[in-house]
Amino acid sequence: MSEELISEQQTAIFQLSILEYLERLPHGLTDKLYLKPASCFAIFRYFNKQLQSLKKLNILIEENLKLSLQPNFKKQFISSITGGFQQGNFVQLKGESYKTKKTAILDIYAAEKWESVLNYMAGTATKKTQPSRNVLLLLSKSGLMQGQSTSSQITSKGFQFLLYNICEQVWMILLQYLYMKEEENDNVVEILSVFFELSSLEFGKKYKISHLSNLEIQVLRDLEHLGFVYRKTPNDDVIIPTRLITILTGASISSVKQTLSTLNRRNNDPEYPDSHIISTSDNQVQENEANELGFIILETNYRLYAYTDSVLQISILSLFTDMYYRFSNLVVGSVTRDSVRRAFTKAYLYQDFSRQSDYEAVYQYAQQLGVVLWSDDKRRILSISVDGHDAVKGHVNSSKLE
Repeated sequence: MSEELISEQQTAIFQLSILEYLERLPHGLTDKLYLKPASCFAIFRYFNKQLQSLKKLNILIEENLKLSLQPNFKKQFISSITGGFQQGNFVQLKGESYKTKKTAILDIYAAEKWESVLNYMAGTATKKTQPSRNVLLLLSKSGLMQGQSTSSQITSKGFQFLLYNICEQVWMILLQYLYMKEEENDNVVEILSVFFELSSLEFGKKYKISHLSNLEIQVLRDLEHLGFVYRKTPNDDVIIPTRLITILTGASISSVKQTLSTLNRRNNDPEYPDSHIISTSDNQVQENEANELGFIILETNYRLYAYTDSVLQISILSLFTDMYYRFSNLVVGSVTRDSVRRAFTKAYLYQDFSRQSDYEAVYQYAQQLGVVLWSDDKRRILSISVDGHDAVKGHVNSSKLE
């Protein structure tokens, strides 16, 4: 009960952030935004109890001691609650929806897309699971990562980001996306319209795309790379919203637990068959969710016991913990002065070695220089100090290692 309450309170903070973003937009832009029913309906769902927000959003207009609704907002909001936004840029195909048994495929897709971002930040991504170029640019522009993609490193802001729940992460990424597009002088009204219109779509239903501008098409493609919508082919004009889309409606983390539950089972057993996922019963799902919550015990001697089998969670813990043992559902380590310093020390990440021999050659060279801060032989990942980066990079280039 308390966990659910905390989750909803934390999510509310980020809903407030999107309202604050809208409040700082010029009234001319918000007036354009209110021309679409879906936008008006979505904004209405984010309202808090303070009337002052309505004034700042230019929805409630005070004139001659009288209050009135902004005409466009009033008209389009009435249209939205009577179904007027159903004929927007995304038209539902009648009688078409993913069968219930196939919703697990959407959960796998959405979770893998989103956690590919988190794995990249935690240094556990592979070439196959690395996010798209636009997503990597977003991580860099938002200050979550720094450096080039081949030797990028997580920032303190990025480390904090990993500790948020998925609802908070989604809102932070979307807000940073808006700021990035503002810097590129793109039309944020069009971008917001896509966000809000997608928030009105139903999970698992098929929708045909129509009348999108080039910018809106690009936004939709970026959201696809983050796991919000599914398309069979890149140029398919039919999309299927995933559970992540429910976060745009202001839903709590409980709405996306099934997606995360599915991914954890896939992560921990790559051979886990789709047929088993599809046939999973409600009781099994609830049992898996309970097991995946996990918890951490930290003793007074800073010995750490983490009850989890999530590869991502273990990777995050290893950023500031010296790991000693790993069992099926438990990892054991210690939080030390050196491990904490390592987590907050600027460094360069070397990964994606094609051959084990290449990794070992770079590792041995860096060890001789004494610039290795952290390494993972199994995943072929090295963390090199700032002082040693130039020397190691020069060695890699001169040796023509892959």
